[in-house]
Amino acid sequence: MKSKTSSFNKTLFFGLWKRFWPLFTAYGAIWVLLMPVALGNQLARTVRWAADTMPGTTGDNGMQFTTSSAASFGNQVLNMATTGGTIMAIIFCVLVAMAAYSYLYNPRAVSAMGSLPMKRQDIVRTQMLSGISLMLLINVAVCLITLAVGSAYGAKAGFDSAYIFQWLAIVSLMDLFFYGFATLCASFTGNLFVLPFVYFVLNFAVWGFAEMISAVMRYFVYGFSGQAGSLQGANWFSPAVVLTRSDLTQVAHQVSDTETLATGYLYGHWVMLAVYALVGVAFAVFATLIIKRRRMETVGDVVALQPLKPAFKYCMTAGGALMLGIILFSMINGNGEPTYTDTGKLIAMFFYMLLGGFIGYFASEMLMQKTLRVFTGKWLGFSVSCGVILALLLCLRFDAFGFERRQPDAADVAGVNISADFGGTEGELKEPESIAAALALQKNIIEHKDINNAAYAEYMANQGGISYSVQFTYQLKDGGQLFRGYTLYSSAKENDLSDLAELLNSQEAVQTRKQLSVPVNISTILNPQISYFDSENNQYVSIALSSDEMLDLYQNCIVPDTNERKLGKIWITADESYNTRVLDCTISFDVQQLNPKKGPHSDKYVGDSFRTTLTLDASRTYDWIESHYKLKLITMGESEKLQAKAVKDGNPVPQTDVVKYGDPVTTPAIG
Repeated sequence: MKSKTSSFNKTLFFGLWKRFWPLFTAYGAIWVLLMPVALGNQLARTVRWAADTMPGTTGDNGMQFTTSSAASFGNQVLNMATTGGTIMAIIFCVLVAMAAYSYLYNPRAVSAMGSLPMKRQDIVRTQMLSGISLMLLINVAVCLITLAVGSAYGAKAGFDSAYIFQWLAIVSLMDLFFYGFATLCASFTGNLFVLPFVYFVLNFAVWGFAEMISAVMRYFVYGFSGQAGSLQGANWFSPAVVLTRSDLTQVAHQVSDTETLATGYLYGHWVMLAVYALVGVAFAVFATLIIKRRRMETVGDVVALQPLKPAFKYCMTAGGALMLGIILFSMINGNGEPTYTDTGKLIAMFFYMLLGGFIGYFASEMLMQKTLRVFTGKWLGFSVSCGVILALLLCLRFDAFGFERRQPDAADVAGVNISADFGGTEGELKEPESIAAALALQKNIIEHKDINNAAYAEYMANQGGISYSVQFTYQLKDGGQLFRGYTLYSSAKENDLSDLAELLNSQEAVQTRKQLSVPVNISTILNPQISYFDSENNQYVSIALSSDEMLDLYQNCIVPDTNERKLGKIWITADESYNTRVLDCTISFDVQQLNPKKGPHSDKYVGDSFRTTLTLDASRTYDWIESHYKLKLITMGESEKLQAKAVKDGNPVPQTDVVKYGDPVTTPAIG
């Protein structure tokens, strides 16, 4: 009698549950501890705290307490779902896959499975559904237990069932992706212990390669700032990196003019998570097709598919070369600074990468051939790998890809942001003349690559000079961005720092640097003050102004002086003009207003801060302070001498400001 072929076998389906119940029990037990037990303890503590410190609380206070507790509860649950859920899914999905497909790695078991009246792909599908279905059932069970525990404490403790259902959806979608990916890894590996190795490596491979390539480029590519833009997109091919980032959005409620209350948190990456889950399902379907045509005599091989063996070998070679090369270079030759023109260090990096590639290449051969005798007849592939490594380093060194020389066309630039590390100075430039000046400055910096590198050597030899980092961020009209970063040295023969200072002190740069995102008026000004060095008492003093005074000072003095570039300038070095024209006096205030943008993702308030250092050239601002407060202001050079003398005499300058709410001289403001 002809046997009937079945597409589903109940015994196989439930057999996985029975044989590997400790694994599934561990999965469920950990989630029980992390969800109902941990959250139940939090709710219990909340109820006890409310009973002890706020007995009989009602009205607005009670509502605020309940709302705050609910937000705290939601934050904990969603963080548990994203970070905890990713870690749990990564670990247990591969363990379940190892259990479900363990027969693929045993010659007797795979022969026994092949004798069943089932097609090969149907066996895989049954095992696949068995593993993922029990994990999803456990998720549902944990969800129901958590709901029961939370309901026992009620809404007063901040329990909100909506967060529990979100946890269930997030964790289940993650399980679908990582289990599908583990199934795909099982389809082309022939050794049970190789499966988790390949699985974990591939989970982080794209992100890891991007980070290692970035590390090499930071050493040998002039202008590479670590924000290459294109390399950042590699994270999307490493879901284990992306999914651990919760990025929750707080929903806030305005309680008073100065206080907001968090009412909840939102998870905003549902589309991304759904796409990953669908990709996981596609991986599982693709895996069944691979196993359907896979040669079962490859049981025990590291890589069960012949076409993937060269890929495995050369990925091991590249990974070993990059990883060991970067580690050895940073330990022996690297010091955190780029070495753009140092041929000796380039040669050193080549030999370090050569050693790493050698280990990766022949280790992969040993794993695939299952023998240590792999050094005969295998040198051609390794020689080609050495040539590729050398070619890559030479291309980086001599800018064969044009990365260092690349500049956008001025017509394609919508704006450029220039940031420097002397005081966090920024200048956002959008005028055509300013963009052209920024491009010209960057071009000069590129042409002075060798000069800056020589200045770096002098700087490291402690022969004087100061180093400054500068970043160019071009906003392109097509929506793209271009990043470049450089280190400039004051000791360089061709000093680009003066041109940088001139650009950052241009009219547009000063105005945009001092422009506030919130309008300045009586109702928006907060914490207005003038801070200065009191030479008589040898200490810093802060004078608190009223909002009316600061509005008068800002509108009638600071803004006109800034528009005339008498305020808001920067000095790269403490030259004579800085020591004699800049006063040791700062004016600062905050501004805050209701957020005009409405919506659950919007904060109730938006704000900004203003701070500027007074100069003798800012006559309006200087005269206003002199006429209102009769302060004895001194220059930066005088302040430095007084403080140095105090330190020499054993009387250091106090670090804490003395705050005065003084009686101003009632002299009319100068406008």
